[in-house]
Amino acid sequence: MDVGCGTGLFAYGLSKLGPKQVLGIDFSKNAIEIAKKPIKIIICNIKF
Repeated sequence: MDVGCGTGLFAYGLSKLGPKQVLGIDFSKNAIEIAKKPIKIIICNIKF
């Protein structure tokens, strides 16, 4: 879990370490929308 994930940089790094799922949480809706964009390109195990 990445609390205060911002644009998801740390969450994407965590996902490369092999967990089944990474959860990114942030107060900023704008930051979450930015964090979600690479998911459309990269197949990963992250939920924001």
